[in-house]
Amino acid sequence: MVKPNPTGVLFRDQAEVWLQNSQNRKRNPIGNSYAVTIQGALDKWILPVIGDVPLGTVDNLTVKPLIDKMSAAGLSARTISKYVEFVQQTVASLKVRQRRACSQESLGCRNDGPSGCRAFEAEASIA
Repeated sequence: MVKPNPTGVLFRDQAEVWLQNSQNRKRNPIGNSYAVTIQGALDKWILPVIGDVPLGTVDNLTVKPLIDKMSAAGLSARTISKYVEFVQQTVASLKVRQRRACSQESLGCRNDGPSGCRAFEAEASIA
């Protein structure tokens, strides 16, 4: 099922933001060598398959061709799992950014319902 993407953010763009924020955060930032590893996984495996997909449409069906491609290339189950985790973290990072934006009253956002902010809501979760 294709979900609406009101933010217009592509997976590729959010992956860049996520990786940069992971390196620059105050609590448990990732090291430079691990960032290089993640960037390598993004460049070689993840972005060619789902980089141009709107973030709001990334789900299990979107990720399955990526998993199939990595499996056919002989990557270990552990590596595939880790790379899918990068995808999940990228998708989740937009939700965190949206919650922060929603909490700012200067944006005129109404806080409706359990999901927080309808103005910034993007159903971008990997079920």
